[in-house]
Amino acid sequence: MSRAFSPLAAFHDRLVPIALAGVLTLGLVLWFAIGGQTTRVRYLGPGPAWSVDGLAYPDFDPPAPYAMERAVLATMKAGCRYDISYTVNSGRQRTPRTRTVRSATPVDCP
Repeated sequence: MSRAFSPLAAFHDRLVPIALAGVLTLGLVLWFAIGGQTTRVRYLGPGPAWSVDGLAYPDFDPPAPYAMERAVLATMKAGCRYDISYTVNSGRQRTPRTRTVRSATPVDCP
């Protein structure tokens, strides 16, 4: 019996694209979960809200709810642009979702 006419071959031909799409989707989700996201922002200065847990909530342009460690914030200069890598904290209790900054790389400073 030829492979082209086998019922198992037809099942295999349908299953491979679905399995491949699932694996690629899972890989993409893991990529963003492990690596986080990166965006370019202008640091406007320390924000008015400081937290007891050692995190600072600075002001950036474009505005978004970023949280970062004070040690990272101490190295930043107001008015400079930075590429920041962050993770998005999700959950029902967090609205809007806070972005925890992992690193800040300077791009330019006037």
